[in-house]
Amino acid sequence: MSDERKPRKMEIRIAVDAGDSLQGTWDQETQFLKIRAMRDGEPVSARGITETTFYEGTGRRKFIHETMFGKSSDFTVDPDETLRLYHQVWAVDTNSKPGFGGIMNVTGVSVVATDGSNVIAPVAVLFFGRTAGKAELYGWRRFIDVVLSNPRYDAGHRYALIVDAEYSNLADFNQRRRPIHGDFYLPDNFTLIYATADKPDSILNRALRASDAMATKYRERVLKLPRNAAYFADIVDEETHQVAVGLIQPEYRGRF
Repeated sequence: MSDERKPRKMEIRIAVDAGDSLQGTWDQETQFLKIRAMRDGEPVSARGITETTFYEGTGRRKFIHETMFGKSSDFTVDPDETLRLYHQVWAVDTNSKPGFGGIMNVTGVSVVATDGSNVIAPVAVLFFGRTAGKAELYGWRRFIDVVLSNPRYDAGHRYALIVDAEYSNLADFNQRRRPIHGDFYLPDNFTLIYATADKPDSILNRALRASDAMATKYRERVLKLPRNAAYFADIVDEETHQVAVGLIQPEYRGRF
């Protein structure tokens, strides 16, 4: 049986504060199991809920996508509804390959519609050379910098990045227990959503796949001109380095 045909499973993890408890009730009419966090006999918001979709691979789980919700009212198992929680969502993927005598890092960024239309459009590409640490994390940081410097950015809005790396560290990044790069922590109004580009299950996965293909396409393009080697010199100071950013004007720009 191929991986594409293996049955998907879903796991939901609920975190509550010390002293709180979970209460489950079966709704006979809707055939739904309702689970509530309780404190002193009253319902309260859970501290966090994580939904993970996966399948059983050979010897271990293969994760399809995972979303972390900061409060009970945000929770949904529908990726399309997840997108509606945010003002803007981007899928970010970095392609790292040898080139120009060094390492070429190309980060592709696609904007994802949050209105349920399932539109995915290329919006930006970042170029940079060898990094001391993980290029994927550096790409996330520098794209977030691009967002924060945009005049349309609003600290009162919620934003999300769909990513396919650092799965085991995403909870720490999202809860600001661990910096993404150097001393840079994920801004409070940003969330990282995991999705693999290897499977087309949801809009989250398809968006990541589009960004991966985009990074590959632009890497092949820039390789054709020797003068582009300047964009991929080894980075000496990652804190002050300015990556080359190409902005694309898609037909769909979202709300940014």
